[in-house]
Amino acid sequence: MKQHGQSDDLAMNNFTIMISCDNAEIWENGSIIDTGFCVKVVDFFFPHEDWTDYAYPLLGMWAENVICNIGRQSSRYSLFFMDGSYRINVIQRGVSLLLSGIDDRNPEQIVFSYQCTTYELLKSIMEGFFALEKTINTNKKLFSNNQIISIRETVRHYKDSVSYLLNSEHQ
Repeated sequence: MKQHGQSDDLAMNNFTIMISCDNAEIWENGSIIDTGFCVKVVDFFFPHEDWTDYAYPLLGMWAENVICNIGRQSSRYSLFFMDGSYRINVIQRGVSLLLSGIDDRNPEQIVFSYQCTTYELLKSIMEGFFALEKTINTNKKLFSNNQIISIRETVRHYKDSVSYLLNSEHQ
């Protein structure tokens, strides 16, 4: 069984964003980094354990979706995977979220459901960024200096934004 990189301090014990460079692929121009990327819900991997996707832009888009919906009493949005037909639908009621894994080949079937708070999901996304940064630092030979710098800047940007939101939510 493949081990996926993850940070030591998990945001939600039963919902973890898994990152791995075991199958990393970098486009010739260096703009796209394809890494192992999936969500682990309890002991279930979505889309599946060996899934690869564009972790760096996905984490950014997921963070933006969650941040844009903070403060709304009711909202529905999706966290899409770039490859394949997979998404996580989010139903928001205040700070409570219901996450549902969907495979659009059979959109009526919910693959998993998970309840959490906005705070927990944002923290999990941040842990995904930290896991990506840690994984890249451990596998520096796969990445250009520009990619590493860009990812570090993005991680810092989201860390600052999310930290501010998380701190203000608990004051």
